[in-house]
Amino acid sequence: MPVLNLYSYDIFVVFGGSSTEYAYNTEFSGWAAMLANKYIRRIDVLNRGFCGYNSRWAKTIFLNMFPKTKNNSFRTNQITNGIHEMNGDSSVGKSACERKLMEHLKTNRPAQVKLIIIFLGVNDAVLEQCSSHVPLGEFHQNLLSMIDHLADPNSEYYSPETKFVLITPPPVCEPAWRVTAEKRKLSSVRCEKKSKLYAEEVIKVGKKRNIPVVDVFTRIKTEINEIQAKQAEINVLTNGTTSTGSKMVEDNLRWFGYDQFFYDGLHFNANGSKIMFEMLYDTIITNYPDLAPKKLPIYFPLAAEIQHS
Repeated sequence: MPVLNLYSYDIFVVFGGSSTEYAYNTEFSGWAAMLANKYIRRIDVLNRGFCGYNSRWAKTIFLNMFPKTKNNSFRTNQITNGIHEMNGDSSVGKSACERKLMEHLKTNRPAQVKLIIIFLGVNDAVLEQCSSHVPLGEFHQNLLSMIDHLADPNSEYYSPETKFVLITPPPVCEPAWRVTAEKRKLSSVRCEKKSKLYAEEVIKVGKKRNIPVVDVFTRIKTEINEIQAKQAEINVLTNGTTSTGSKMVEDNLRWFGYDQFFYDGLHFNANGSKIMFEMLYDTIITNYPDLAPKKLPIYFPLAAEIQHS
């Protein structure tokens, strides 16, 4: 099978479970789709989300995703030389536009993974009786193993140009998720307190490896608390009577507001995706300013440059 000799965009990898796999879903303004749009013609955003996967299963994939970096110069030379052989160095018979494009093609190199965004813990945090549950300590170590696979100078896969961002599990609306699980015949039982523990563990790993963390749990939970507080004030003024004339009992208020961020109690709707994207993008450009879009080259000249060459 021939090598695909296309001009190489560098890569961001988004890696996780269903909250990552679904992050290209434009019906809910997927956060990874928004990230890809932000970096169009600068970076390829590669989605490696695996619905239902925990960190134990995902780690097996992650540790086999990347090539060894030691003694790997042959691959680089093979690709670069292949492009030169295919295109040739002669400019005879080519227009000025073609020559300009060919010059860019000759600078081609294999794509580098510039950033890996790990979004795990959602499925590890299900209750112990569920098959995808992973104990907190093992979850912590699984994250470290994936990070060190590329970040440890002693690793055969060491990639110093690759940066990391971690994302915490989000809050979960337990009653809404129970309805979803019953409809889909899923066995996963979720508890928000458990999700919070795993979110805190992600933050601990980030501090241990000096990696920025998108704490989406705290951000969305804070907004939900504010929504509930406002509703509680309304309840006092209306004696708990809603616009339909029904009473809002305390248990309903406990889970009030989650539907503004999740479409099924767990996965982001359009508003949740927007928050996720904005937090992630701000984390990237703040902690890795060299990865801000304006700092990255636009691949291939703009059309105006070609037309006037």
